[in-house]
Amino acid sequence: MREAPIPPTGGTRDVVRREKPLPRTSQNLSFITTLQAAPGHRRHALAALGASAALFLAALPFAKEQLAQVWAFIPAYQAALVICDLVTAALLLTQVRFSRAAPLFVLALAYLFSAALAVIHALSFPGLLAPGGVLGGGAQSTAWLYMFWHGGFPLFVIAYARMPERELRGGLAAGVAGLLAAVLAIGWLATQAETLLPAIMRGNRYTPAMIFVVGSVWALSAAALALLWHRRRGTVLDLWLMVVMCAWIFDIGLAAVFNGGRFDLGFYAGRIYGLAAASVVLVVLLLENGALHGGLALAHERNQRALARHEERLRILHAIDRAMAAEQPAAAIAPAVIQPLRELLNVRRVIVNRFDYDAGEVEWVAAAGRRRTHAGPGVRYPLALMGDLERLRRGEAQLIDVRALPPGPHAEALLASGVNWYMALPMLAGGELIGAISFGGEDDVFPQEQVNIAREVATQLAIATVQTRLLERVKAHASGLAERFRLLVEGVKDYAILTLDAEGRITSWNAGAELIKGYGGAEIIGQHFSVFYTAEARAQHWPERELQLALEHGRFEDEGWRVRKDGSRFWANVVFTVIRDAEGTMRGYSKITRDLSERKRAEEAVLALNKELESFTYSVSHDLRAPLRAVDGYARMLEEDYGTRLDAEAQRLIAVVRSSAMRMGRLIDDLLAFSRLGRQQPARARVDMSALAREVADELKTGRNAALELGALPPASADAALMRQVWANLVGNAFKYSAKRPTPRVEIGGCEEAGEAHYWVRDNGVGFDTRYADKLFGVFQRLHRAAEFEGTGVGLATVRLIIHRHGGRVWAESTPGEGACFHFSLPREAAHG
Repeated sequence: MREAPIPPTGGTRDVVRREKPLPRTSQNLSFITTLQAAPGHRRHALAALGASAALFLAALPFAKEQLAQVWAFIPAYQAALVICDLVTAALLLTQVRFSRAAPLFVLALAYLFSAALAVIHALSFPGLLAPGGVLGGGAQSTAWLYMFWHGGFPLFVIAYARMPERELRGGLAAGVAGLLAAVLAIGWLATQAETLLPAIMRGNRYTPAMIFVVGSVWALSAAALALLWHRRRGTVLDLWLMVVMCAWIFDIGLAAVFNGGRFDLGFYAGRIYGLAAASVVLVVLLLENGALHGGLALAHERNQRALARHEERLRILHAIDRAMAAEQPAAAIAPAVIQPLRELLNVRRVIVNRFDYDAGEVEWVAAAGRRRTHAGPGVRYPLALMGDLERLRRGEAQLIDVRALPPGPHAEALLASGVNWYMALPMLAGGELIGAISFGGEDDVFPQEQVNIAREVATQLAIATVQTRLLERVKAHASGLAERFRLLVEGVKDYAILTLDAEGRITSWNAGAELIKGYGGAEIIGQHFSVFYTAEARAQHWPERELQLALEHGRFEDEGWRVRKDGSRFWANVVFTVIRDAEGTMRGYSKITRDLSERKRAEEAVLALNKELESFTYSVSHDLRAPLRAVDGYARMLEEDYGTRLDAEAQRLIAVVRSSAMRMGRLIDDLLAFSRLGRQQPARARVDMSALAREVADELKTGRNAALELGALPPASADAALMRQVWANLVGNAFKYSAKRPTPRVEIGGCEEAGEAHYWVRDNGVGFDTRYADKLFGVFQRLHRAAEFEGTGVGLATVRLIIHRHGGRVWAESTPGEGACFHFSLPREAAHG
């Protein structure tokens, strides 16, 4: 038979979901004690009541008609009654065990009471098993037991009717034991203490007292009936209990009110009514329990089928999820699940349709019939045949009558395959209508569960389709990025960029690596990267140590000698970075190498030049001391030996010579100290900068009238002796350059900011032009004449050198005539140690 699509068009209408009604026993599996009476129950109860009343009225005129004494009737009637009552009580107690309903327990005790009194009544009946009854007693015992029996049962029913619905407290055994104790007490009273009770029988006839007693019993039965009616709970149990109480009233009426005595028509008929009353609830319980069991069996079977459907439903959805996780396209997922979906939906055909908006057509993705499954494109038909696309975009399903479609090959093929009705459910993802799932059969019955299953599968397939498109775009984009990255890396010439696997073997190589290291990609890929290291570094396992440090910290940077292919060495800066995938699993390393040989040679040249300069400075300074001491010595000798012979001008000139010699000596001392600083490495320790600055300031303030203000300073990890020189130079300059002010003032402060400790010394002295601020920190650079302010021009150069040796920075701010502020900072790690 030719396959044809299900074109959801023509004959569309709102979705109709109809399900066959369930049997009553399947709809409500409640116990009889809570099962609400249906109209059928009421009709049956009314029929039973009508028949019972008709028989009562028919027997009433003949109630005093004396009949033969059939002694076998009594034990047969009593035995049947006891069995009915005991079975009824057992069924009710079984339900009490599950429901724990206190009113139901009272009703069960009522039937136990009736059974127990029936036994005692039979044993006390005179002439039945013994002339005076087995239990003894007198002529009144049996009659009183009958009254207690027929009066006690209505009392229990009254208690049942008046008791509110609540949970039973305590065990069943205690209640049953109490009931049996009460029954034994009643039996003892009626037999052994008969004389305490008024006489209600004279032979087989009733006494006048009997009228009051039996009237009271009859009234209790009527009261129980009235309370049951007034209660109006509407349960099956209450309905049939009212029938029981009516029969009970008829029993008492025929057996004790309207008859003349024992063994007349009323005697026999009343007891038959009593047996019928005892049997009513039992029969109803048995029938309803049978119906309940049947309903449970049907419900269990239905639940098993529903569970199997649910398992298959989950299996299909999980299959789609697993396929999506494996990045399978929707075109491959749909054929794998469409046949199981058709079987689960129990329809003739299911089709997954894809909408081709550009072509204005619908295309099969997959289709399943009872005979075969079609996968892949091929069958196409106009998009207009899908009906109202706007309704589909709103997520609305459409129910289509194939016989109402325009005549054509599609409709004919559907009708030929037995598809008279079908439903179309949209495949929506992110508000986009991608396609639809259509399925159908002979009629228009589509249960809600069936629709829900198809809708879930449609949604999952729509998501799979969108995911497929997204993955294709992502893969294309990733491929483009990878190609651009490859071209970028290969185009870099100044850096060797390569990747390593987790063991350190080279997996990629760029043109820069070939240029710097001398290896071609074909000959180096696959080798261990330690081939670039010197023999000494390999012996110390330094390459492996570098990978370990990079793995621990995520990144590692190093500088050292490396070896080219030709054996020549070069100074390299190397950065290792760990490569991890999206799950955080370590996949290898990236390694970037830069040839810094030129910089290394320049640094070594500068170091050598600095060393020569320091040596020259030291030598020059040392060699100048001897002639300088001679000049000063001879000038002092002239001043001491010939001072009285020299005139004033000559003495002045000698004083100038000696002053210049002393100034030159200080310059040489400062120059030697500066030279030593260039070779000295700071001995770091924790320094209390507040205490150190206070100590230096107090020493320098002696003999000065300047006001000193010292704030809290952050501590530092530095060389305490070098820091003392810094404070001495800065604070000393502040005192010196503010000394000519009427009220000289010096302020020392500090704080922590931007990752570093910041210190400053501020004065209100003469200040300087900030255009020449950088010149201040050079050796022998001064902005004021020596005649104005003494000094050698080395102090601030010493400050800069010390701070730079600690990794910090120094700068100055000033306004001429308003004072100056000198700042220095130390890195946070240096500040805190």
